Amino acid sequence: MIKSLNKVFTILLTSAFVITASAQKLQISLGAFSGTPLGDFTKKDINDPTAGYALYNSGANLEIKYYFDKLGLGLRGSFGSYYRDYQTYQDDLVKQLGITDDNYDFSMTNTFFTASPQIGISYRFKLAKKLILEPYFFAGATILTTPVERGVYHISGTTYHYEKKPQLYYGLNYIPGLKFQWNIWKHIGAAAFVEYEGSSLRTENETVLVYSANTYNKTEVSKSYNPQTIGGGLSLLIYFGLEEKE
Repeated sequence: MIKSLNKVFTILLTSAFVITASAQKLQISLGAFSGTPLGDFTKKDINDPTAGYALYNSGANLEIKYYFDKLGLGLRGSFGSYYRDYQTYQDDLVKQLGITDDNYDFSMTNTFFTASPQIGISYRFKLAKKLILEPYFFAGATILTTPVERGVYHISGTTYHYEKKPQLYYGLNYIPGLKFQWNIWKHIGAAAFVEYEGSSLRTENETVLVYSANTYNKTEVSKSYNPQTIGGGLSLLIYFGLEEKE
């Protein structure tokens, strides 16, 4: 009896595997994107703990997705940059430090770097032969590093050195989006996509040093960045396993 049940179970399991495998496909996507920051991260106020002076962002992502018929489950790694309004930020910093002339020189990278591993789900809608519309939702962890800031300035006969150390922020993010896919050839495709990214990062303290030959001042400044972006991009798609039949 047990042997018979085992045999039946084996047959059912094998059949299920064959049926499932016939509708599965692996897809690798390499994309590039750019976007417009939203919300507090775009504020230009050096005293606002949420302000990032962000102008635009760009980056790249690598996505590996496994399809069960039309349902896709995937992993994605995303790397990007937020570019800061350099001139406005420097003007505000000069005023904050009490500099009233041109006796200063600052060196800044003016780029926030981000990295994020994500897990997501999607669903494919066939529009026409070889054309697919695919809404998706990804969520995961994210980290952000602040720009490097260094400078020297002169006030009332004293030369000061200024330095703000890079700070690492980490938290969670989520990305709903919509992808339009074109199957160029059985193993190759291309896609255009639009998406929104929201994030929530931990509040951290940024360390600011101002010192001269006779003075030294160390300040901890609390910041709370929560970047939001709406943007889009293009992707190269590579299919593995079965041929694309849509």
